[in-house]
Amino acid sequence: MVPAEDYVLSLAGRLEESAASGDLDITGDLVILGDSIEGTVVDADGIDRVFDVHPGANAILSNLTVTGGFVTDSCPLCLGGGVRKEGSGSLALVSTWLTANRASYGGAVNNTGSTIVEGTALSLNNGTEGVGIRNMGGTFHFIDSTVDNNTGNFGAGIENTGVMVLRGSAVTNNISTGRGGGIENLGGQLALINSTVAGNVGNTTGGGFT
Repeated sequence: MVPAEDYVLSLAGRLEESAASGDLDITGDLVILGDSIEGTVVDADGIDRVFDVHPGANAILSNLTVTGGFVTDSCPLCLGGGVRKEGSGSLALVSTWLTANRASYGGAVNNTGSTIVEGTALSLNNGTEGVGIRNMGGTFHFIDSTVDNNTGNFGAGIENTGVMVLRGSAVTNNISTGRGGGIENLGGQLALINSTVAGNVGNTTGGGFT
């Protein structure tokens, strides 16, 4: 168990991929179990994203807060302010809060692999596209969780091109300056089961859905 404390990243060097600076690179199988959501806080303090789960890695993050991620330059790697899951392997976020992260694409979470989120809140994140969740061709299960009060240009709550299932979850009060305040589904497979989409704003089209 990771004890209750604020863990602030301090080795500057954004978008470096070998765990020498910036974010926390996960390259193998890893479980991070915090003391509690309020107690165990991992804060990137704006130097990079927080966690980068590489292809082939399997990671479980539980009972913690993920905050302060920042990757907003216009570049191919500016994905996932809180957590990026790339390619094969898997990511599970359980009883976790992702808040105040910022990225051009996927302010809180960017997924191109397989991700399960359960009992988790994604709120108050900012970005351009897919601010709460950006699922690009991956598989994403969102269970008993919330994505709320995120702001961006397109898909402030969720942007999806892959396979996505929301079960017992809520997408609420997200605001896009463009389309898809709640969910922007771009040809993906999307299923909502006992879930709520409400109070979202899209200033051009699709406050709830596009």
